Amino acid sequence: MTHFARKGRFLGVFAAITFVFLASCGGPTRQDAQEIPQDDSLQTLLERQVLTNVLAERRIAGLPSPLLEEDGDLKASARAHSLDMATRDYFSHINPEGQGPLARHRKRVTFVQGRIGENIWSTRLTPGQEPNLGVLARRSVTAWMGSPDHRALLLDGQMKRVGIGAAFTDEWVFVTLLMQSP
Repeated sequence: MTHFARKGRFLGVFAAITFVFLASCGGPTRQDAQEIPQDDSLQTLLERQVLTNVLAERRIAGLPSPLLEEDGDLKASARAHSLDMATRDYFSHINPEGQGPLARHRKRVTFVQGRIGENIWSTRLTPGQEPNLGVLARRSVTAWMGSPDHRALLLDGQMKRVGIGAAFTDEWVFVTLLMQSP
């Protein structure tokens, strides 16, 4: 498990231990972290473009149709995780409370059938410029396809449902993709 905090404040496992220690000593929590306002249309456009790129990769790999079904609960969980990472300044599949994708998703839905998989991605935005959503979507999927574990999830034919959530800060964009098997 590796936690990366933004702006170079922490790196690696030492950072995870330090961050957990600081959080337990009164660091920001979900209740007192100030939520970053989001532009729903910007989020939705990026999420749609990421999905388009994911579907293209699955088609290229020869996966049978239907390729994926969008799931509102998965999307809401993915958006919540992206916003949490943006708001609380971390980048990890595990939140500061130690919850992974399944535990976080179970907060939204009581019963989860099948397997859940998660890919996350983040990059710094160019200051003073509107983000190019097409470029961001391609870069996120290209990064996932370049990593054996992330690629395996994207091309897993057993995964039938998907939810993609994005969040923006002034400096960063975060994208979370959740996939679920039946």
